[in-house]
Amino acid sequence: MHRQPLHAEIFSAPERFRDREMPKERRVRPSPKPVGRPAYRPSLDERQTVEEMKFCGESDATIARSLGISEPTLRKHFVDELNNGHANRRKEVIGLMFQSARSGNVSAQKKLEEIGRVAGAEAEFERQSKPRAEARLGKKEQAKREAETAGAGTDWGDDLDVGSARLN
Repeated sequence: MHRQPLHAEIFSAPERFRDREMPKERRVRPSPKPVGRPAYRPSLDERQTVEEMKFCGESDATIARSLGISEPTLRKHFVDELNNGHANRRKEVIGLMFQSARSGNVSAQKKLEEIGRVAGAEAEFERQSKPRAEARLGKKEQAKREAETAGAGTDWGDDLDVGSARLN
């Protein structure tokens, strides 16, 4: 005689419930439609729109309203466009300007020359406005400089001045 293991006796349903069917109102059926709102997926056109609007200086709230989404959704799905959109569009505009200038458009040539002059002047200004760091002194040179001004502004006055000291 083959006997079932002990755990099968403990965890199996009692005999009186095995043949019964669950009432229809208590059965769980899979829903034919997915529950909840579908996840937002931005399109390429929306990404370009965000870059263009950011390039023109629009706020995040205005951009989100124009796309029909909330600001948190905008920040979640369009991180690169919001952070780099202005730079990407500026690069595109400058590329188009160079292309026009090469094809003989004089106004594009003048504008590029002006942009280059302004950028060069800005770089020169930044270079000149940076404080120049003094050459670092070694330990001995630093100690010598400190010794020369040791008595300045104290009651010792000129007593510590090396130049006025007489050696016998």
